[in-house]
Amino acid sequence: MAEMPLFLKALADNDPEFARRVVLTPGHTPGHLSLYVKQPKVLIAGDALNVEEGKLIGPRPQFTADLAAARGSVEKLARYDIETVICYHGGIYSADANRRIAEIGQGA
Repeated sequence: MAEMPLFLKALADNDPEFARRVVLTPGHTPGHLSLYVKQPKVLIAGDALNVEEGKLIGPRPQFTADLAAARGSVEKLARYDIETVICYHGGIYSADANRRIAEIGQGA
């Protein structure tokens, strides 16, 4: 059987064929994912995180299908070396991103 083209393959955590690291971050939706770019340490968080009034915040409960899964996803993101976060809502955050993600993961 022929190899399935990349654009038809299902993505998985740390997919080696994708140019960036895929991080499955369910919670907002069951299949939500984020992308991590090791250099320059950028996380494209989608809806896993948000920026509100210049502050990085966690998932918004009213727009989150599974809040427990979303919190677990933030804990997973805290393990990455991140300097900049790009969020679908609120834009870009780069003020000590690793520390702030860890705080969010711990419920702060």
